[in-house]
Order: sequence, then structure tokens, then C-alpha cells
Amino acid sequence: CLFMEGAHVIQTQGLTRGTPTVLRMLQRVFSELSAAEAISPNDPELNLMKGFMDLLLAVNLPFANPDQAISRLQQGYPDYLSQRGIAIGLRDLQRYDEALGAVNRALAAAPNNPDLIYLKAQILFLKQDHQASLPYYAAALAQADQLPVATVRQIRYEECQAQGHNSSTCLTRAGLN
Repeated sequence: CLFMEGAHVIQTQGLTRGTPTVLRMLQRVFSELSAAEAISPNDPELNLMKGFMDLLLAVNLPFANPDQAISRLQQGYPDYLSQRGIAIGLRDLQRYDEALGAVNRALAAAPNNPDLIYLKAQILFLKQDHQASLPYYAAALAQADQLPVATVRQIRYEECQAQGHNSSTCLTRAGLN
């Protein structure tokens, strides 16, 4: 809950004004997570949550070690969520081959998950394998009713770009302009 409140503070107050408040909240989050870890250090859900947070920080802070966060996430449960988090972090670190391996492991556990299918399409697109990404964009869009409207629009936009269209055409097709 505190993590979401912190995101709201940054959104409403802006980064400069909201940072002191968010840092206090983040200290409290880490304190509560440490207390939970003292009770059950091998809890898979705790490892999943801490792994996600560690990876988010590691991807965005230059001095952080993303490999430690990935290691923690590998201890998370359920497997498809931990592998999804690893794939997202590796994607953001531009380690696309490793990200593809992680998303494939996630899809092995949850093959019909449209969010995972979309993530695979994104990674293939970022690897510049646009043709290979197209069936995954289409498969994710086939389950559009299970995704937020904003995500569906983003998938349409990215699929259009993978098809080789220019940005303004894709913005129009996706309903983003």
C-alpha cells in the first residue's frame, strides 16, 4: 500500500517536491519488509516482492546490482510471476537474449497469459526481430478483453511499428492521438 501511495505522491506532487515524502515512505516499506524477512527469510512471496522492488531500483539506479535482484526473484513464487519480473528487468537493461529466455520460462508456466505474450512480442521487437514479434502481438490482441484498454492501444501501436509503418500512422491506428 505504501509503495502505491508513494507513486501517487510522485504523480501528484512531481518528482522534486514529492521525493522527500517518498523517501520516508520507502524507508518504512523497507523496514516492514525487513521485519517480514526476519520472520520468514525464505518466503517465496516475500522474495518475489523484494525481488521486484530490488530490480526496479537496480534498473533505474546506476550503482545498483541487477544480478542480485534477479537472483532474489528466482526464489519467488509463482514461477511465471518471478520469470516475468526477471524478463522485464532484463528487457529494461537491454539484455534481450536473457530476457527472451525468462519470458519463455514464464510462458511455459502460463502459456495463455496475454501479458506474457505481449512481453515476448516487445522483447522480439527490441531485438529488431520485427517479423517474429508479429504473431505474438496478434496473439496478445486476440485476448484484448483481458487487458487494460491503455495496454491494448500500446500493443496496437507497437504491432503497427513492427509492420513497418511510421509513428503518426501507428498513433492513429492505435487511437493514441
